Amino acid sequence: MTDKPLKENDLTDNRYTEAEAKIRPCVEKPGRRRKNSGAQPFGGEEATQWLQILAARRYRQATIRAYAGTLGQLGVFLVPRGRTRASDVTESDLTAWLAALAERGTSSNTILSYTKVVRLWFCWLEAQGRLFLNPAAELILHRERKLLPAPTQAQISALLAVPDVARPLGLRDRAILETMYATAARREEMLRLNLADLDLDNATMRVTGKGGHERVLPLTTPAVKWLSEYIQTVRPRLLGLRLNESALWIDRRRKRLDAQALVALVKTHAKTAGVTGISPHALRRACATHLLQNGAHPVQVQTLLGHVSLRSLRHYLRLTIQDVQAMHRKTKPGK
Repeated sequence: MTDKPLKENDLTDNRYTEAEAKIRPCVEKPGRRRKNSGAQPFGGEEATQWLQILAARRYRQATIRAYAGTLGQLGVFLVPRGRTRASDVTESDLTAWLAALAERGTSSNTILSYTKVVRLWFCWLEAQGRLFLNPAAELILHRERKLLPAPTQAQISALLAVPDVARPLGLRDRAILETMYATAARREEMLRLNLADLDLDNATMRVTGKGGHERVLPLTTPAVKWLSEYIQTVRPRLLGLRLNESALWIDRRRKRLDAQALVALVKTHAKTAGVTGISPHALRRACATHLLQNGAHPVQVQTLLGHVSLRSLRHYLRLTIQDVQAMHRKTKPGK
């Protein structure tokens, strides 16, 4: 067996791998990054110190970069207005900044995220005694109340049936979809999986979540079945001579599958299945919702998802309560 990249015809019917190939180079293109990602965080040394404290508290690097980017956006707006220090900023300045974001067409969810970061930043400054008045104390969090419904069990079944398991990449994709739906693993957790993280004899897998916290997740019988077939027949073929690769999920270039390719394959199979609104996170949401609908205890679902509190389950619980209300109206108890 040679170590040359496998040709498309060797692996699949080209339903999505062409898109996968086109997406990868975009990772390194500056145009894919957030605007003003290079702007210095507003607040200078104080901002740097705050971000370092968050790092010491084991915040994810992606979260810290997002926080720094938000403060950078704030600085781009405030510095031309003569506000160079945090102590110079007023509530009117922050309100004007948020209004300017809205006028530019920034989504309400992004504005909400920016508002949360700015409130955290100024609250920290206030707690440190570096502000006399906190200009962010009265900022209102304008939340978007649109609640995305979880995919139904019928929709998930249709999605899982799409990959052509007679082809190597189709079998790999079936294993990926089954594993995501069985475990409710986050996208990043799936991508970081190594072969050594699986214990198929005990139907479990170990993932590393936010803050570096590890947890062990149960696998369903279908997930174990497709994982076993993938590991025994497809993964060695995808690897070629690169037998020292530790990654579980391998792409057609014999490397670890990346985030863009994972999203592409999920959306492509969802389109083929005729199911809208499917993403890696939607599979996580579907797993949690279906468990609750079928009688799982919220604390057990909380543990599976890796959430620190039950508060994070409020959206899932609201969905299941809506199901109960619909059933209640349909059955008309007491009549």
